[in-house]
Amino acid sequence: MPLKRVSGWRPSSERQSAATESARRRAALRSRRIDFAGASIVAAAIVIALVATAGFAAPRGVSNGADAKDSLARIVLPKEFKGDLPITDLTEDQAILHALNRLAYGPRRGDVERIRQMGLEKWIDRQLDPSSIDDSAFDKRLAQYSTLGMSSQQLLNDFPPPAQAAKMEGLTKDEYKQQMQRKRRESVAEMLPTGNDNFDRANIQLARLVGPNRIVAELAMAKMDRAIYSDRQLEAVMEDFWFNHFNVYANKGADKCLLTSYVRDTIRPRTMGKFSGLLIATAKSPAMLFYLDNWLSADPAAIKQAQEQRAMRRQRYYVRFGMMPPPYGMQGANGRPKQQDRGLNENYGREVMELHTISVDAGYTQQDVINMAEIMTGWTIRAPRKDAGFFFNDRIHASQKEIVMGQTF
Repeated sequence: MPLKRVSGWRPSSERQSAATESARRRAALRSRRIDFAGASIVAAAIVIALVATAGFAAPRGVSNGADAKDSLARIVLPKEFKGDLPITDLTEDQAILHALNRLAYGPRRGDVERIRQMGLEKWIDRQLDPSSIDDSAFDKRLAQYSTLGMSSQQLLNDFPPPAQAAKMEGLTKDEYKQQMQRKRRESVAEMLPTGNDNFDRANIQLARLVGPNRIVAELAMAKMDRAIYSDRQLEAVMEDFWFNHFNVYANKGADKCLLTSYVRDTIRPRTMGKFSGLLIATAKSPAMLFYLDNWLSADPAAIKQAQEQRAMRRQRYYVRFGMMPPPYGMQGANGRPKQQDRGLNENYGREVMELHTISVDAGYTQQDVINMAEIMTGWTIRAPRKDAGFFFNDRIHASQKEIVMGQTF
């Protein structure tokens, strides 16, 4: 009876042939592998190369040793360099570059060496106290920008809007435009070359600006110069940060002339101070008051009361001198139409919560915005283009208590 072939079973001749082939493959594989001795030689070569490289390229502050995994722990910086700074895993150069990239606008030529000689902690302490840094060389550089030192009132007088300037000089718009073009050509012709092509091109562009746009251009150029040349680097960084936070739009009417004082007198002196001080200073700034229309905001009840008081005074005046009162809806004996009633403006009340302080997701309500706007009534300016200083007008201020997010003011 023939035997049935079991699954997986092979005759002895086939098994012998398969074993021979398997042995041949293992031999070929071993011939391509590195044996234990060879592997040891390669590993030793790699370690020697790494140690040699570390010996030639070790950064400042790193002690070379045999155990590569402990290299970070061996970074010991001199006390006179780091002071009490908690530097544990950076070399001197790495720590300096880290500070310059975080606290300044990056390294300039010679900065790393100067800070290394001074000590990083001392450099940071000086940056935190800008007044301790002599920046007179940079101040001389700013002297080329004539508008930076001018008051808001000077700028308003010297750089009126084109339509107003034409009217003041008795010119038509076309005549005034031609006059400005002639002044631009004259300003460019008066420029003397300095030998620095980039500087000369910038000065030519600046000379062509003879109207209000020159104010903004000089501010922009001075900001760039401050970032590059000022030694008060942290102050420059924080000035830019806070100006972006408490932003004012330069092209809104009188703000073009109010912006210089805003940066110089409101933002820069408080860059390193308390947030509350900066918040209040910006709220009182004519630039911010004009930008967000808070100078127009008035409590409706206070306005109504003031109008009634004026009407009573006017009535007494007419009775006293035997004059006939003006028709209803008119004011003054000249019969000019009564101006549109002032009312509450919510722009600043909303902005101060949404962007300046607690953020849009803080959970305040529309009523909170209204109440905040009521609190800020009376913070105003008399006239943006004539008397641009801040003053508090209690006649348009909401005198009643207001509640904002559960807090009573």
